[in-house]
Amino acid sequence: MRPFRFCLALCVLLACLSGCADEIPTEPTEQTLPPSPYAAKDFAVGSPFVQYTGEKTAYVGIDVSTHQGEIDWEAVAASGVEFAMIRIGYRGYTEGGISVDDTFERNITQAQQAGIETGVYFFSQATSVAEAEEEARFVCDQLEGYTLTYPVMFDWERMADTRSAEVPYATVTECAKAFCSLVEDNGRRAGVYFNLEMSKFMDFRELQNYVLWLAEYNDYPTYSYDFDCWQYSTTGQVDGIDVNTDLNLYFE
Repeated sequence: MRPFRFCLALCVLLACLSGCADEIPTEPTEQTLPPSPYAAKDFAVGSPFVQYTGEKTAYVGIDVSTHQGEIDWEAVAASGVEFAMIRIGYRGYTEGGISVDDTFERNITQAQQAGIETGVYFFSQATSVAEAEEEARFVCDQLEGYTLTYPVMFDWERMADTRSAEVPYATVTECAKAFCSLVEDNGRRAGVYFNLEMSKFMDFRELQNYVLWLAEYNDYPTYSYDFDCWQYSTTGQVDGIDVNTDLNLYFE
């Protein structure tokens, strides 16, 4: 009986170890990526926007949702904002239902009328590739009839005590790929929003064909690898908006 019990215990241990392989990793993923072309000397704190003097062209932008309330887009344009990433919708934190942002239609219409170029983002809480594809189809349906000059962004964020809290980053990578692939199959440019934690654990070798939107709140970006858009503040003050607003630079 003892050998049997030993074998049984060993099998249980191996099964547990196997199951742990899909948990959130604690070691960074090896990355072989193009290096960052941005240097600290190329950035200067300005009012109201960070100034960039490097080799690329940088465009001043914001990203907004229903949280910004009713926006005076003419005043936003006059302040120097050149583009806006507008939330088109989101998946709920708990039950996972998909909804349109209440202000999407008004924001995209009035921003474009004010001469501001636009892209959109979808706040994802996808836990599987199937859910990410469902989100992409939803976004494409909502965008029928609209012209965009900036990408459609997959904005997945880990939220404590929600349906996304335990999703492995390998799954997040696959969700991002699936979302972007389907969006681009529908004729739109696609991209992925990420922060420094995500950059350590997701496999960005699989995402190099898409626009990369870095969230790092600093006077200059310290991320070691190349990216296309930088969200550098969540507390921006912009004419025409009564509350704090995220500020961005888009590089070309």
